[in-house]
Amino acid sequence: MIHVFAGTLMAGITLFYTFFAMRRLNFKINYNDWHHLLGLTVPIVMIVTALLGKLARDRMFLMQRNHREIIPMRVRHANLGYIIIVIS
Repeated sequence: MIHVFAGTLMAGITLFYTFFAMRRLNFKINYNDWHHLLGLTVPIVMIVTALLGKLARDRMFLMQRNHREIIPMRVRHANLGYIIIVIS
């Protein structure tokens, strides 16, 4: 349960400050600046990670015996989590 709470909190704060920063820049992105590109990449990766985690959790409860489909989703969710940690 702590994992879900912490992930939701991190995603919410990241998306809030991403919107705040984009609004301050009038929603214009400087593609020559790495900071701007990472500022777009991290929220997108966080959204995908959250969706994969939710999907894997829902599938775990629906199909308790079919682990062949669940394990790759959990691995992708974990790998994206590590990518977020490294990038951030």
